[in-house]
Amino acid sequence: MKETYSVPTFKLPELDKEFDKLNRKAAQLGCDPVGYEIVGTPYQDRVSQTMVEAISALDNEVHHASWLTEFVKIKVFGNSPKLSDWEFMGYVDTDGIAYGDVTLAERERRGGCDYCGKTRQRRHTFVVLHKDGGRKMVGSSCLKDFIGHKSPQRLAAFLRQLATLFVNFDYFDRDWISDPTKRTYPLDQVLETSRRIIKMCGWTSGSESFESGVVSTKDRVFDWMVSPDAKGRIGTRQYSYTSQWKIVQEDNGYPDSDPDLVALAIEWAKGNVGSDDMYLNNIGAIATSGYCTYRAMGFAVSILVAYERHLAKIKRDEEREVMAKNSQHIGEVGKRQVFDDVELTFIKYVESYYGVTVMHKFNMNGSQLVWFGSKELNKDTGDVFSIKATVKDHGEFNGIPQTTINRVVVEETE
Repeated sequence: MKETYSVPTFKLPELDKEFDKLNRKAAQLGCDPVGYEIVGTPYQDRVSQTMVEAISALDNEVHHASWLTEFVKIKVFGNSPKLSDWEFMGYVDTDGIAYGDVTLAERERRGGCDYCGKTRQRRHTFVVLHKDGGRKMVGSSCLKDFIGHKSPQRLAAFLRQLATLFVNFDYFDRDWISDPTKRTYPLDQVLETSRRIIKMCGWTSGSESFESGVVSTKDRVFDWMVSPDAKGRIGTRQYSYTSQWKIVQEDNGYPDSDPDLVALAIEWAKGNVGSDDMYLNNIGAIATSGYCTYRAMGFAVSILVAYERHLAKIKRDEEREVMAKNSQHIGEVGKRQVFDDVELTFIKYVESYYGVTVMHKFNMNGSQLVWFGSKELNKDTGDVFSIKATVKDHGEFNGIPQTTINRVVVEETE
């Protein structure tokens, strides 16, 4: 038995449970277990059109036909029950419905037994195959002479359950149709919605949401995509995402969409397929597929943030390379002096066993100065001013010569 089926990926856990049930029966019957393996990569496809039309007719919602979900192809493997020199192939029931490997001619001969020669109204007529290739149709009372004293009815039930398993899995009921977490979503639309949410509410990861109680970016994006007029708490008030975006967009001059940014982010993510970093590999797989499921949306909405961090790292590395070439040690160690026209480039709070230290970095004519102090200067990054400080050390960090200073005060301008 080697059959291939398409199954929605969200139904795989349910499929595993059904195979467990089947294999418990197989063990009781002394049969080989059955199983399945996934072949190929997941893909998205439309719901069975027949089922969509049937449910849409009931609900009067024809837009259901546009919904997509993620599928995966699986190959079922296993052996038919094989006992002595005969192999159990399948059976035909009273209505002529066949299960297993049954030919059309055998289906039409239902009720006939090649062993006892009698034809009657039988609930099951079984098909068995000899090792030399010969086939026979036998009734349940005669089947024991071919397969021993195992219950033919139980074998029939086992085969019927296996045959109907995938019929059930091909059925899309109303619960699935109405559940947006079972659909797939175009990645470019997810990223565009993510861009807007981040502009409106900032970035909130799943872990930050769990710790702080603030709605995560993933959930905001999902809510907005499922219902464009969905309302979310932004600050202390409830707003429609669509209406709030219009306000933020007009106040800040943001474009309504940024397809170039989205396209570049997706291409960058694709290049991470096969990365040793699990996160990068995951977003690469999502970008390659071109869509995302609900369970993968947390990774998907983070692609823009990760891409912007990637660009920032490139810029930072380029600046470090330039600074490594141009930076020089300034002043004389131990000497207090005035440093004119320094630019404050970086401020960071560093926690340690002894408390919090404030790190300031300055750029002076391409050379780097750093100060670890107990308080923050009343200046913003990008400000240019003069300071008075004592040179503490001439050292190097990340290949960049830097001058460490202390006892820093801002020189007042006249």
